[in-house]
Parts: sequence; structure tokens; C-alpha cells
Amino acid sequence: MEKIASAKKLEAEGRAAEAAALYEQAFGETDEDWMAVKAGELYRAAGNAKKGRQVIDRVIGCGNPIIYDRLLRFYFDTGDYKGASDLFSELFTDAVREKRMAFADRLLRAGAFGEAEEWYKTCIGTVANDPYPYLSATGDVQAEQYGYFVRRALRRGDRHFRRGAYREALAQYAHAAKLSDYAKKKQAECCFLLKDFERAKNLYRELVQKTDDAYFKFMLAECYNSEDVDVNTLEDALYWYEYALEGGCEFVYYHLGLCYQFGRGTEEDLAKAEKMFEEGTKYKIDEGDCYCKLGNLAYMRGDTDKAAEYYRKAAKLNNARALLNIAIGYLNKEIRCFRFGEVKCFLAKAAALGSRRAYDLLKELEQ
Repeated sequence: MEKIASAKKLEAEGRAAEAAALYEQAFGETDEDWMAVKAGELYRAAGNAKKGRQVIDRVIGCGNPIIYDRLLRFYFDTGDYKGASDLFSELFTDAVREKRMAFADRLLRAGAFGEAEEWYKTCIGTVANDPYPYLSATGDVQAEQYGYFVRRALRRGDRHFRRGAYREALAQYAHAAKLSDYAKKKQAECCFLLKDFERAKNLYRELVQKTDDAYFKFMLAECYNSEDVDVNTLEDALYWYEYALEGGCEFVYYHLGLCYQFGRGTEEDLAKAEKMFEEGTKYKIDEGDCYCKLGNLAYMRGDTDKAAEYYRKAAKLNNARALLNIAIGYLNKEIRCFRFGEVKCFLAKAAALGSRRAYDLLKELEQ
């Protein structure tokens, strides 16, 4: 189309207002949604944001998610965060929690603390119970090496496991455990999730003896370290954590750090704890928790600036405890590099991530 070619040429020459006018005319003739968006963006670039918004608002309701993203970006770029929030509500009336959280994060990064806080509040109380973070994904087995009945049991077990029906999954994996190490591993994971730590421990021990896999040593340590296991097993947990670390298991650093920090199964050693947490951040495993713990150690030393730096890193990784710690430090007048609106927003986000203490503290501040 001639007008579009002319508009592109004017845009390349830096004549944004003239290009915008041509795109607007082309939109009127063709109803191509992207042309209205392009015209609006160019009007904004030319310094006429009001005109740009009038044009761009004409395609609200078009149903195109790519266009919707550009519409929201227009509002963000012009600093109209309230408008962006209202537009998001209009465009995504049934947005799932993850989408609302992502939009709130976007508002938080833009400094729109009030709007972000309100969106985080819509997510409070809807946190899903995710499975244990270190358990393996289902379906990673080369089933073709097994017979028909084993393959069927594995498929059924994986299907039950994915939907959280761990007892049913356990029964299916048990049919194949004698022939498949994968089935035995998933059987152990089901026992762990069902808090049958004694049985899980025996299964992981069998797997360690057979394969010497560092992951199984780590999970064996987790069985010993479970809150449902007698406290006298903490020394056994430490032994298996250290044994797993020798085998190269990267899951271990955060857990060993906790052992050294609180004297679980060993003498308290804050220097060793700090080293473990630092290693954990390098491997990007439990990274948010490791940064939060480093912040706690810095806070204990009285280095509130360093603590705030670590907490901020953990907060960016959606660590609820770090967000809460920032708020508590701010309210105690020990961490001052944040604003009150930002701190309230942090509390709302922590509450959305499942922190009851953050929820209670937010309610106290609002009274």
C-alpha cells in the first residue's frame, strides 16, 4: 500500500508526526490494528502523547494479545500507570494468578507502588501447593527398554504424580520398581511427599548402594533432616549432605549453610555458613534463599547496607522472607534505602507469595 510505504519512509527520516498521520489514515481505510498502534507510538515519539492515546485506544478489544502488549507498553512509556492498570483489568478480565503477579512486578519495577500493591493483593490466598522443589520431573525415562506392563505402570504413575495423587502414583511405581530404577526413584519421591520418611530413606539408601548417585545421597540427607524425624538424626543428615557435596550435587549448599548457621548436627560456624550460601548463589539453586540468608548474616553483623543489598537481590527472585525482612528493617529504622510505598508493596507481594506474617503486618500498617 502506497501510504504505508510513504509512512515507513517518513519514519526512517525521523519525521514521526507526518508518518503517524499517514499510519492513522491507513488504519481508517483498512482497519489493520497494528497501524493504529504504530500511529499512536509515533505520535508519542513526536511529543503528542494525548493524540497518540486517542488513536491507540481505538483498537482496545481487538482480541490480539500482541497488540495488547503494545497497548500496555504505550501506557507504561507515557507514565500512565493507573491507565495501564485499568487497561489490564479491561483486557484480561480472567487473568490467572501468574499473569497478575507478572503485571504487578512490572508496575513495581516502574515505581508504581500503589498500583502494584493492589494487584499483589488480588493474589493473596491463591498460592498453589507446589511439589517439593528438588524432585525430578516425570516422563524422563526411556520406556522403550521395558515390557508393556512396566511401561503402562510408569505412564500411569507419572500421570498420577503430575496431578498430585501421590498414593495412586506410588502404587503404580511399585509394580515396576524391581525392573526400573526410575520407578524406584519416583517411588521414593512419593514416600517423601507423603511424609513416610522411613520408607523413603530405605528406598534412597538402596539407590545409593546401587548407583552411588549424589542426588540420592542428597535426598537421603533430606529424609534425615525432615522435621518429622527425630532430632538425633541431624548428624546423619549432615553426613549425607557433605557426602552428596563430595559427589558434586549442587542442591546441597543452602542446606549445608543452614546446618552450619544453626549448629544442626555440628558446631555453629557462621563463616562456613556464609561460604555455603555464597556458593549456592553461584549455582543458581535456592538462589533467593541463599541471598536472604546472606542478608541475615550481614544484618547480624550490623552491616545493614550489605544486608539491604542482599535482600534486594533475593526480593528480585521472589523471595517472600527477604521482602518481609526489608519491611521489618525499614520499620525498625535500620534499613532506610527504601520508600514507605515501596515497603508496603513489598509486604503485599510477600503476602501474595504466602507469607502470613507479611499479610498481618500489612493489615497493621493499613489500620
